Parts: sequence; structure tokens; C-alpha cells
Amino acid sequence: MLVVVATTLLALVATGAAVVAWTVAVRRAQEARQAVATAAAYRAVFDHALVGIAVLAADDAGPAPVWRVEDANPAFGHLLCREVAGTAWPDLLAAGDADDAARTLAALADGRLSAWHGEHAVEIAGRTRSMHVSMAPLPAPAGGPRRLAVHVVDVTDRVSEQTRLRDLALHDALTGLPNRALLADRLDLALAGTRRTGGRVLVAFCDLDDFKTVNVTSGHAAGDHVLVTVAHRLREAVRPADTVARVGGDEFVVLCPDVPDEAVAHDIAGRLLAALRTPVLLDGTACHRGGSIGVALSAAGRGTDASALLQAADIAMYRAKRSGKSAAHLLILADDEDVFVDGVVDVRGADRLSA
Repeated sequence: MLVVVATTLLALVATGAAVVAWTVAVRRAQEARQAVATAAAYRAVFDHALVGIAVLAADDAGPAPVWRVEDANPAFGHLLCREVAGTAWPDLLAAGDADDAARTLAALADGRLSAWHGEHAVEIAGRTRSMHVSMAPLPAPAGGPRRLAVHVVDVTDRVSEQTRLRDLALHDALTGLPNRALLADRLDLALAGTRRTGGRVLVAFCDLDDFKTVNVTSGHAAGDHVLVTVAHRLREAVRPADTVARVGGDEFVVLCPDVPDEAVAHDIAGRLLAALRTPVLLDGTACHRGGSIGVALSAAGRGTDASALLQAADIAMYRAKRSGKSAAHLLILADDEDVFVDGVVDVRGADRLSA
């Protein structure tokens, strides 16, 4: 009897073990199929994603690791318009971005960065495209190469629109010249430079004489024509590094950094005055000529406040108008005299402004 019971128990145990083994095998098979299905799903997402996705693997054969494209989806190659397999990541970017990219890769590799987001430029068919790039390390299998995941999106249109809006905010819509806000930024930079170098900055207020008459007699289209023409002439009268800004209806301001001395200031004033005195033609007939210019030159070897320099130029402009219009008046801050410049006439006075 005991033998029968023992035999039965052993049979049951063996059967149970077989059932357990079968259950484990079934579960493992299901998990394997699920893993294959999940991997296939992830691969489908990778292959069909609209953003560029790539995996970079570290090539440690040389003295410094080279991060090459190990795998990439079709969108990645389409964005860059080239074959990318095996290519070093910095080589895919514009030359000016390669060094920054190398530093980013090094920081991600040694753990100083856990992720990186930013923009890189890419040269495609002779044109520069802006790409938003996201990078992060991938878990490294034991003994396997280090890897980084890279996502790339073309943001050229967005960057262009942002640039356009920024330009609109900082430039005059009619003439395309810098506006008051951009002038203020450039003036601050110019004056900051003089504090380091001991140089001088010139500011000229240019106001068109009797401009309202043009609008009244010939219409606003004629007035716009005058403003655009004058803007171009003023721009042509100064150096490429100088700034001509439109700050009001018929008011322009010229900013000239690094003016070495009063003689150059006189020359600039004369060229600006000549530009304003040249008749503006409309349908072959002169519709406007002349303007009053107030020029202020910052003190030599010392800092000058932007508002003080602008105020001096404004005062000089009104003095030019009082002198009979179509004239230029120069105020030299913290020097012994101010100088009137009117074509070939050079009249010296005793007034002085202190910076």
C-alpha cells in the first residue's frame, strides 16, 4: 500500500513539475514574442518618425573618441540630404559649428552633461539650414560601445521668421534703417568702447528743412520718396561701420564710432551736409533740398553719457536751424570751443558744453 502511495505521489510531483516547466516555457515564448513585437513597433516608430533620429557610437580606436552615426532613420538622412552611416557627427555640421559640437560630445560622454538641446547650422546645397538638435546618452551594455541618441528638427523657417520679426522691431519699415532702439544699443556699445580705448564717438542729428511742405504740396508718396532718397544718401556719405538711423518723421541720427579727431568730425559734417543739400528729384523736378545738422563729438579719453551726447547733438541741430538752415553745427564736448561748419564757411564761437 505504501509503495502505491509513494509511486502515486512521485507521479503527481513529476506531473506538476512538467506543468510548471510547460507554463514557464509558454510564458517565456510569449515574452519573447512580445519583445519581438515591441522591438518591431519601436523600429517602426524609428523608421517612420517625421523628425530625424540617429544613434551615435563612440569609436575609441584613436587618441580621442570619434562619435559616428551607427544607425539613422530615413528622416535623418533626408534632413541632411546625404548618406550618413559611419560619418562623424561634427562632419555633418557647418564648419563653424564643428568645434562646439565636439565640446558638447565630450561633456555628454564624461557625464558633465546629462542631455543637450540647441541649434546647429548645416550646409545643404550651398545654403545654410538651422537644425534644432537634442542629444542624450543611451544605456551602455557591458563591454559595448558608448552611444548617444540624437533628434534633429529643421527649424530654418522658424529662425527666419524670428529674425524677420526682430529686424522689424529694430528697423524702420519705410527706409530699412535702424530705428531708435537699435541706435541706442549701438551707441551704448560705441561709448563703452571709448572707455576702453580712449577714442571718440560722433553723433549727428539731421533734420530736413521744410519737409512738411513736401507732404502738403506733393502728397505723402512724394514725402516717402524724399525720406527713402535721403536715407540712401546719408548711408552712402559715411563709413560702412557707421550707423544711420531714422528716429522720427524727418529726423535721422548718424552714429560714427572711433572718430580720431575734430578734423574727421568736420569732414563727416561736411559730407552729411552735402548729402542733404543735393536736390531730391521727383519726375525730373526738385521737390526738396536742404537740412539742418547738429553734430556732437564725445570728449577725448573719457567716458561720455549717451543721453548727454544725444542732447548735445540736438542742441547743435537747433543752433544750425537758427543760423539760417541748410547748415551744420558742431559741438565738441569738454573741449574749448564749438565749431560751425557750413559748406566752405568755418565760423568759430566761444560756446562750450561740458561732458
